[in-house]
Amino acid sequence: MEMKCIEIRDVATCIPALAILMESTDPIDRAFLARSGYAKNTNLIMLLNMNGGRAAYDPYSHDSLTMRDAHLLIQIFWNRLENGDIIDVEYFRQQTNTSKEPEIVERRNHETRFGLTVSYRDEIFPPLG
Repeated sequence: MEMKCIEIRDVATCIPALAILMESTDPIDRAFLARSGYAKNTNLIMLLNMNGGRAAYDPYSHDSLTMRDAHLLIQIFWNRLENGDIIDVEYFRQQTNTSKEPEIVERRNHETRFGLTVSYRDEIFPPLG
């Protein structure tokens, strides 16, 4: 199983989260996943709020819109996300024109990663105008 730490951001919000891709080539992992009902090759993401929140594999079972939207975005962009990346749901909802600065980990290549974040949003929401 592949895991990534993700900084989830929204208005006045910073949530440290752990995202886990619920598939594996390891036979032990696969046995546990199968026993728990996870099918192979589903690109299913388990998202855990590391502030003591609960974990969920269903984006719509989260207690907040922030976590729901972040979960959906993590599923869409899983293969492009790197450990420590930011998911700024306020930015993806087009409620602001600039993505947030990192609070948890200062990235060496901050501008490059945020440049990619802009292109991710534009794939879902084409620029207005």
